[in-house]
Amino acid sequence: MKKQAILGLFSYVDDCVTAIEELKKAGCKEIEVHSPVPSHDIEHVLKEEKKLTFNVKEIIRKVFIDRDFQVARFTAVGALFGIILALVLAGGTAVLWPIHTGGMPIVSLPPIGLVAYELMSLGAALATVFGFFFLAKLVRMNLGVYNHEVSNDKFSIIVHESDDKVIAEAKNILKKCGCEKIEADVGN
Repeated sequence: MKKQAILGLFSYVDDCVTAIEELKKAGCKEIEVHSPVPSHDIEHVLKEEKKLTFNVKEIIRKVFIDRDFQVARFTAVGALFGIILALVLAGGTAVLWPIHTGGMPIVSLPPIGLVAYELMSLGAALATVFGFFFLAKLVRMNLGVYNHEVSNDKFSIIVHESDDKVIAEAKNILKKCGCEKIEADVGN
């Protein structure tokens, strides 16, 4: 089942806070709020109560064992691509336009090694930056449901759900709490 999103626009922060509380009571898990100004009331309502526990074994497991170093994969692929590109460029240039110098090989390791090191560093750095932006989802082609009025003076609540019944109930809650406009996006 495709995930759906609905957006509700509010003019007043009190109506927005009431709607968030009602949506949480109704069982909506993924609630996203956009606000034109910082609001402590919204932060307080969205904040989940979590019990603070301090377990050294759990912290070590999360930090050192369960981590998935995905950016490092981008770095390794970029470095490998840089080395291959250097070998092709430097070695290919030496082979295509040979300069014969008294008994020395046409393709020698020191000059190709220097170019390979530089392109490896460049490829790794560029791939790391690209990998960070890609994995952080900072570059998105589909922004999903969004309304530009939030930038001016409106508050928006976006509810992401897969179940049609929950979406219908969320629409009713938003209307009941004073929502001015409701927009829907399917397949978000």
